[in-house]
Amino acid sequence: MLLHLFHVLPMLGLSLYGLNTPWLLDSAVVVAGAVLQVNCQDDTGAVIVQTAPGKVVTHRGGTITLPCRYHHEPETADPSRIRIKWTKVTDTFQFADVFVALGRQQRVFGPYRGRVALEQAGPGDASVVIHNVTLQDYGRYECEVTNDMEDDTGFVSLDLEGVVFPYYPRLGRYKLNYHEAEEACKQQDAILASHSQLHKAWLEGLDWCNAGWLEDGSVQYPISHPRDQCGRKETPAGVRNYGYRHKEDERYDAFCFTSKLNGEESAPAPVSFGLQADLIKQPAGPWGTGAWAVWPRTDKMMHLLQLNPPNQILEGNMIYCGCPSQVYFLKRFKKVNYPEALKACQRDGSAVAKVGQLFAAWRFQLLDRCEAGWVEDGSIRYPIVNPRARCGGSEPGVRNLGFPDKKFRLYGVYCFRKNLGSAEAQTAQAPVRTTAKFANSTGSI
Repeated sequence: MLLHLFHVLPMLGLSLYGLNTPWLLDSAVVVAGAVLQVNCQDDTGAVIVQTAPGKVVTHRGGTITLPCRYHHEPETADPSRIRIKWTKVTDTFQFADVFVALGRQQRVFGPYRGRVALEQAGPGDASVVIHNVTLQDYGRYECEVTNDMEDDTGFVSLDLEGVVFPYYPRLGRYKLNYHEAEEACKQQDAILASHSQLHKAWLEGLDWCNAGWLEDGSVQYPISHPRDQCGRKETPAGVRNYGYRHKEDERYDAFCFTSKLNGEESAPAPVSFGLQADLIKQPAGPWGTGAWAVWPRTDKMMHLLQLNPPNQILEGNMIYCGCPSQVYFLKRFKKVNYPEALKACQRDGSAVAKVGQLFAAWRFQLLDRCEAGWVEDGSIRYPIVNPRARCGGSEPGVRNLGFPDKKFRLYGVYCFRKNLGSAEAQTAQAPVRTTAKFANSTGSI
């Protein structure tokens, strides 16, 4: 029997886990509402599971707790006989195993290996913690607790802070079946958006007059400003829905979803530079307060060192950088064609930014640049946070100038530098650490 205990429990003088206060799971979590959903069986030794309502929210690269608690009526269960199982539920009602524990034995499955563990906050806690959250972790999870023949379940929805963007390839519009759309989003550091993500984007003003695939196999498009070219002007604004379409034969565009650029600030990792360079931790800057910054060793740098003694300095070709992942416009004196853009980013220790990375930088990094540049799929784009004259219209967004001939030397390039402290970016051989001292400097490694 499903009980909603918002008004009943206070009158009875009872309190359930998290009922009277928000679920403050960690600094990256936001949970809507404060009412617990409880699935109750009879009182003959039943196990009762309690989960949080609404959604828990984090971002890619973050850490999140999926809350789930249980108890027995009466409390006579042997903890060693309790099985806790977490599965992910897809929109097609398929289940993917995530985690299972029986007593002290635990097992984590598939892409969750090394990232999921029990929170172990005390007796009756079946919550799990997911580290280094990925785009694919988005969705609905089932918490099942079993005691011999008795069992109960609860559900938790994991949401991600992110941005939805429409996408079509160089081939043109309405050229993708479902599987091709899924792959196209993946290639641009994104996933197919869900209906709820697209609806949220529409509420925030997304207006796009081309239908695209969503992750559930439906085809939809958001209209904020009804007009005759987009389903008639007198039709109310909203998310238009073509329903579920044939995934193999029918072709549309795609609506992709991406979150923050992968990885958070981490311990410094080795990076090779052609010139000697210094690393300081600046009080504020383009990467945020206290971010690691790399500086070339110049007379100007020496002056800065005297004013702001660094806490870490390295000599030689190797330095350490713990800077977050970032997208940036590569400053060059000359415009480049696409092959030259690839080489220019590579020489700068980066790669040409993907479309999803540029959208993430626009949304979360507040990247604002009124200069058109190549991105990875061969299109020309530029991000505008503060609309202004001669920068492509009155609305903020990522401008798209299409897919020109890759031989044209008419544009700059947007590069992506990965968080060099992440495991994927670690170099195979660590450099030898040295110590260097400058005037008024006490930093060393």
